[in-house]
Amino acid sequence: MSIEIMKSLIRSQSMGVLAVLSEGRPHCALMAYVCDESAERLFFVTLKNTAKYRAILRHETVGFLIDTRCEGLGDRSRIQALTLSGVCRPIMDAGLARAIRGRILENHPHLTDLIADPEAAVLEYSIHCLQLQDGPLRQFKFSFDGGAVTS
Repeated sequence: MSIEIMKSLIRSQSMGVLAVLSEGRPHCALMAYVCDESAERLFFVTLKNTAKYRAILRHETVGFLIDTRCEGLGDRSRIQALTLSGVCRPIMDAGLARAIRGRILENHPHLTDLIADPEAAVLEYSIHCLQLQDGPLRQFKFSFDGGAVTS
Protein backbone atom coordinates (compact mmCIF):
# COMPACT_ATOMS: atom_id res chain seq x y z
CA MET A 1 0.00 0.00 0.00
CA SER A 2 1.54 3.30 -1.02
CA ILE A 3 1.33 6.70 0.59
CA GLU A 4 -0.33 7.92 -2.63
CA ILE A 5 -3.32 5.65 -1.98
CA MET A 6 -3.65 7.15 1.49
CA LYS A 7 -3.38 10.66 0.07
CA SER A 8 -5.98 9.78 -2.54
CA LEU A 9 -8.38 8.89 0.28
CA ILE A 10 -7.71 12.26 1.93
CA ARG A 11 -8.44 14.04 -1.35
CA SER A 12 -11.59 12.02 -2.08
CA GLN A 13 -13.33 12.89 1.18
CA SER A 14 -14.26 16.23 2.72
CA MET A 15 -15.27 15.41 6.29
CA GLY A 16 -13.75 13.56 9.17
CA VAL A 17 -13.60 13.32 12.94
CA LEU A 18 -11.15 15.43 14.93
CA ALA A 19 -10.02 13.87 18.23
CA VAL A 20 -8.56 16.11 20.92
CA LEU A 21 -7.84 15.91 24.63
CA SER A 22 -10.17 18.33 26.42
CA GLU A 23 -9.91 18.78 30.17
CA GLY A 24 -8.31 15.36 30.52
CA ARG A 25 -10.97 13.58 28.45
CA PRO A 26 -11.23 12.57 24.80
CA HIS A 27 -13.39 14.92 22.73
CA CYS A 28 -14.40 14.22 19.12
CA ALA A 29 -15.92 16.60 16.59
CA LEU A 30 -17.15 16.10 13.05
CA MET A 31 -15.22 18.54 10.86
CA ALA A 32 -15.40 19.63 7.24
CA TYR A 33 -11.97 20.08 5.69
CA VAL A 34 -9.97 20.93 2.60
CA CYS A 35 -6.43 19.72 2.01
CA ASP A 36 -3.39 21.24 0.39
CA GLU A 37 -2.06 20.04 -2.98
CA SER A 38 0.25 17.48 -1.37
CA ALA A 39 -2.54 16.11 0.91
CA GLU A 40 -0.13 16.50 3.83
CA ARG A 41 -2.04 19.37 5.48
CA LEU A 42 -5.73 19.80 6.24
CA PHE A 43 -7.57 23.02 6.99
CA PHE A 44 -10.64 23.51 9.20
CA VAL A 45 -12.74 26.36 10.55
CA THR A 46 -14.12 26.44 14.09
CA LEU A 47 -15.31 29.01 16.58
CA LYS A 48 -12.82 30.20 19.17
CA ASN A 49 -15.24 29.60 22.06
CA THR A 50 -15.45 25.82 21.48
CA ALA A 51 -13.97 23.05 23.58
CA LYS A 52 -12.03 21.75 20.56
CA TYR A 53 -10.39 25.12 19.89
CA ARG A 54 -9.34 25.56 23.52
CA ALA A 55 -8.09 21.95 23.57
CA ILE A 56 -5.98 22.51 20.44
CA LEU A 57 -4.40 25.60 21.99
CA ARG A 58 -3.41 23.46 25.02
CA HIS A 59 -2.48 20.22 23.20
CA GLU A 60 -1.69 20.75 19.53
CA THR A 61 -1.04 17.05 18.83
CA VAL A 62 -4.40 15.64 17.75
CA GLY A 63 -5.90 12.80 15.74
CA PHE A 64 -8.19 12.87 12.72
CA LEU A 65 -10.22 10.03 11.19
CA ILE A 66 -11.33 9.90 7.56
CA ASP A 67 -13.37 6.92 6.37
CA THR A 68 -15.38 5.52 3.48
CA ARG A 69 -18.27 4.06 5.46
CA CYS A 70 -20.84 5.97 3.38
CA GLU A 71 -19.40 4.42 0.23
CA GLY A 72 -19.22 0.90 1.68
CA LEU A 73 -22.84 0.45 2.68
CA GLY A 74 -23.28 -2.56 0.39
CA ASP A 75 -20.09 -4.36 1.38
CA ARG A 76 -18.71 -3.39 4.79
CA SER A 77 -15.57 -5.48 4.24
CA ARG A 78 -14.41 -2.81 1.77
CA ILE A 79 -14.66 0.14 4.17
CA GLN A 80 -11.41 2.02 4.68
CA ALA A 81 -10.55 4.11 7.72
CA LEU A 82 -7.55 6.43 7.70
CA THR A 83 -6.29 7.63 11.08
CA LEU A 84 -4.03 10.66 10.98
CA SER A 85 -1.76 11.91 13.70
CA GLY A 86 -0.31 15.38 13.58
CA VAL A 87 -0.17 18.92 14.86
CA CYS A 88 -3.01 21.42 14.63
CA ARG A 89 -2.54 25.17 15.04
CA PRO A 90 -4.49 28.34 14.28
CA ILE A 91 -3.37 30.17 11.14
CA MET A 92 -2.24 33.65 12.15
CA ASP A 93 -1.51 35.00 8.65
CA ALA A 94 -4.69 36.94 7.72
CA GLY A 95 -4.16 36.56 3.96
CA LEU A 96 -3.66 32.81 4.16
CA ALA A 97 -6.63 32.44 6.50
CA ARG A 98 -8.82 34.41 4.06
CA ALA A 99 -7.73 32.18 1.16
CA ILE A 100 -8.45 29.02 3.16
CA ARG A 101 -11.87 30.35 4.18
CA GLY A 102 -12.64 30.83 0.48
CA ARG A 103 -11.60 27.27 -0.36
CA ILE A 104 -13.63 25.85 2.50
CA LEU A 105 -16.66 27.89 1.43
CA GLU A 106 -16.35 26.60 -2.16
CA ASN A 107 -16.34 23.00 -0.96
CA HIS A 108 -18.70 23.42 1.99
CA PRO A 109 -21.29 26.12 1.23
CA HIS A 110 -23.31 24.94 4.24
CA LEU A 111 -20.63 26.57 6.43
CA THR A 112 -21.34 30.13 5.21
CA ASP A 113 -22.50 31.39 8.62
CA LEU A 114 -19.59 29.75 10.45
CA ILE A 115 -17.00 31.16 8.06
CA ALA A 116 -18.52 34.66 8.28
CA ASP A 117 -18.54 34.65 12.09
CA PRO A 118 -15.94 37.08 13.50
CA GLU A 119 -15.07 34.48 16.15
CA ALA A 120 -14.19 31.82 13.55
CA ALA A 121 -10.61 30.59 13.46
CA VAL A 122 -8.90 28.82 10.59
CA LEU A 123 -6.81 25.81 11.68
CA GLU A 124 -3.96 24.08 9.89
CA TYR A 125 -3.38 20.40 10.57
CA SER A 126 0.06 19.09 9.58
CA ILE A 127 -0.02 15.32 9.16
CA HIS A 128 2.91 13.38 10.64
CA CYS A 129 1.67 9.76 10.56
CA LEU A 130 -1.06 7.88 8.71
CA GLN A 131 -2.60 4.49 9.45
CA LEU A 132 -4.98 2.93 6.93
CA GLN A 133 -7.34 0.16 7.94
CA ASP A 134 -8.30 -1.45 4.63
CA GLY A 135 -11.13 -3.81 5.49
CA PRO A 136 -11.07 -5.84 8.69
CA LEU A 137 -7.64 -7.48 8.30
CA ARG A 138 -5.29 -5.20 6.35
CA GLN A 139 -3.51 -2.33 8.04
CA PHE A 140 -0.83 -0.06 6.64
CA LYS A 141 1.13 2.68 8.36
CA PHE A 142 3.21 5.52 7.04
CA SER A 143 5.23 8.12 8.89
CA PHE A 144 6.69 11.16 7.18
CA ASP A 145 9.61 10.74 9.57
CA GLY A 146 10.37 7.09 8.91
CA GLY A 147 8.54 5.97 5.76
CA ALA A 148 6.25 3.01 5.24
CA VAL A 149 5.56 0.50 7.96
CA THR A 150 3.15 -2.41 7.61
CA SER A 151 1.53 -4.38 10.37
